[in-house]
Amino acid sequence: MKQLSHIIKFISTLCIILPIIFSCKAVTEHPDKYKIKDKNVLIYMIGNNSLSSNAADNLNGILSGYIPSDEGYLLVYYHNRISDPVLLQIKNENGATVVDTLYKFPARNSALALSLKQTINVATTLCPAKEYGLILWSHGTGWMPSGYYSSGSITPSNIAQSEPEVKMAKQGTISLQSFGSEEGKEIEITDLATALPHKFSYIIFDACLMGGIETAYELKDSTDYIMFSPTEILSSGFPYGKIMQHLFAAETDLKSVATEYFNFYNSMSGNYQSGTITLIKTSELNKVAEIAKEIFNTNRDKISSLNMQTIQPYFRANKHWFYDIQDFIDNIASQEKSAEFKTALENAIIYKAHTDYFLGLRINKYSGLSTYIPNPSNEELDNFYKNFSWNKAVDMIQ
Repeated sequence: MKQLSHIIKFISTLCIILPIIFSCKAVTEHPDKYKIKDKNVLIYMIGNNSLSSNAADNLNGILSGYIPSDEGYLLVYYHNRISDPVLLQIKNENGATVVDTLYKFPARNSALALSLKQTINVATTLCPAKEYGLILWSHGTGWMPSGYYSSGSITPSNIAQSEPEVKMAKQGTISLQSFGSEEGKEIEITDLATALPHKFSYIIFDACLMGGIETAYELKDSTDYIMFSPTEILSSGFPYGKIMQHLFAAETDLKSVATEYFNFYNSMSGNYQSGTITLIKTSELNKVAEIAKEIFNTNRDKISSLNMQTIQPYFRANKHWFYDIQDFIDNIASQEKSAEFKTALENAIIYKAHTDYFLGLRINKYSGLSTYIPNPSNEELDNFYKNFSWNKAVDMIQ
């Protein structure tokens, strides 16, 4: 995924990160442990893959920004290519930034639901709080079946032998059905929901293509808010040096986090001026589903005759499984029902923003959420899609 310049950057960055990781010889008791604080923010970084250098960059970004003290716990599950995973606490002690190793995990695959669940349990036990936030950092290709994004077929052994053409974004060498990539494993959306041992105040995806109705609806009972991107996310990820102040504010300010993300990429030039971001209030999604079900039950026969070229895509390289959900609805529903759906969707979306282009893809319409559109020529993918909570709720594919 990385160009030569990224490799050079990786080596130089390791010179900064390695002392942090390996200066912690043993996990020692600290008076901070077990003390209930206002906030617990856990960043789960699966960097034991082609994003290893970016994990180091983002960790440095975290260290350069706002560091909490008594108001909360800033925790980073950090796993890269050269060391076993550790749970780090980054904190402000008398004006100095301190990085403690709270827990050392054995060698394991971090892209498993069990690994995520164990990490959350450790983080919650050692660092209890009144509010919990989770940032999921790694590769991602939305809701797609394992192997499908690269190969175009559903088989247990579909592991891509090459990476996507564009190497700037956080796509994986493996097609994921959700989040994370390590040694051919991934955490599926449905497994992710069951892996979360308690409800979170918010979940932020720093991973590509996660901003779909499928992801949002699957996780609606696991979190109050979700922040994600319906397009890819550039490999530089979120501007961590700027967002922590908003997550540790007296009242968590997710809208400002999303604004920082958009402003960061909108200020870039060329292909790097590429970013889409959406913040969802999950309690409003049931109403979205209720109206969508009425629309699909009345207009399902119109889907097969759609001119897909006229609907706003969020994909590139002919990976045509991610379309703007409002544009889709506008093309099949009556004007009245389409407006009703738009109102429900806008009630669910707290914030949305996009650059004019994403890596050359023109974004003319942006509702904030992507969706799959059924394809009668692809029965196996349609059958797979039937298992998602969203489809069960709206009967798009029967």
